[in-house]
Amino acid sequence: MISKEARRAIDAWLGKYPPTERRSAVLAALRIVQEENGGWLTVELMDEVADYLGIPKVAVYEVATFYSMFDLKPTGRHKISICTNICCMLMGAEAIVEHVERRLGIRLGETTPDGRITLKVEEECLAA
Repeated sequence: MISKEARRAIDAWLGKYPPTERRSAVLAALRIVQEENGGWLTVELMDEVADYLGIPKVAVYEVATFYSMFDLKPTGRHKISICTNICCMLMGAEAIVEHVERRLGIRLGETTPDGRITLKVEEECLAA
């Protein structure tokens, strides 16, 4: 359930856009509810965001699944992202991933048993 405080914050973002462009606030709305939910989004929260903004649910799902800043399952407090695209792969990204997996004792997409660190699944290059 989206709290009153979150709704107020979303409304502040909605005020920045024309009334016909409520979809423009979806990024901010998802960030707000994700932060309030302990760092991840549930399907129910995404549905509530869609209903609150008056946009199709699929429009919210598209944004939540496209951007790596949104998590659809609980994650650690700290997130490690390693680019594995072709340029970084040629520069040794696989070796870096293997090293981090060994050091943390987890694989890509997993979180350490203490819940502190998540090794995020493949990221696009952050230095692009």
